[in-house]
Amino acid sequence: MRKERPVVVAHRGASALAPENTIIAFEWARLLGADAIEADVRLSRDRVPVILHDAYLERTTDGEGFAETKDWSDILKLDAGSWFDPSFHGARVPSLDELLLWAKPHHMPLILELKGSLIDQDVFIKAVLSVIYDHDYMHATTFSSYHDHFLYRLKQYDPKAQTALLYVYLQEPWRYALELGASALHAAYPFLRKRHIEAAHQSGLQLYVYTLSDYHDLRSACELGVDGVLTDRPELAIEACTR
Repeated sequence: MRKERPVVVAHRGASALAPENTIIAFEWARLLGADAIEADVRLSRDRVPVILHDAYLERTTDGEGFAETKDWSDILKLDAGSWFDPSFHGARVPSLDELLLWAKPHHMPLILELKGSLIDQDVFIKAVLSVIYDHDYMHATTFSSYHDHFLYRLKQYDPKAQTALLYVYLQEPWRYALELGASALHAAYPFLRKRHIEAAHQSGLQLYVYTLSDYHDLRSACELGVDGVLTDRPELAIEACTR
């Protein structure tokens, strides 16, 4: 999808303005004009897909320990807002189901990053897909990961799934993405190269860049011809990238 400007993806929501990966951060991103939402998915101990970036709970909640050793009922009780600012006290870690309940009425495309898991990868992938199928939202969902085996297995379960390979440094990332059946590359900004964008486009792939929240960096990436930007500041990205 090409627009007058690249697609602006709110990285964990409007995460410079609200606590990341919470419904309030996603809603702020929508109100600020984001074209899509990026969120991180893990499994709880009882195999509920939850929206959480870190493996451990301490940074973004008042909980302690490894998230995948906690049941969803325990994660549900955590405060996921006060660490960011006391005014966000009571914000919760949402489940993937709750994210879909929010996203679907707004027709908001999602990019779900599949995080590393101690739980069997097939169990993880099937749990995530089950929620997406229940909400009939595969058409508006892209699955991204640094873990190539997640993307490979996901495509085996659903060949029509849209996937994106996250990478920091690869010599020819477009070749690897094609081998995995991915439809897009998500490149770390320090390793973004014009030739990578051109090669991706020649290979039928889109190329998004992450994670930019500086006006000049956003402007530079957009001028190089990326298809999308992942940003903590969707309103700034819209300003910087509108041609």
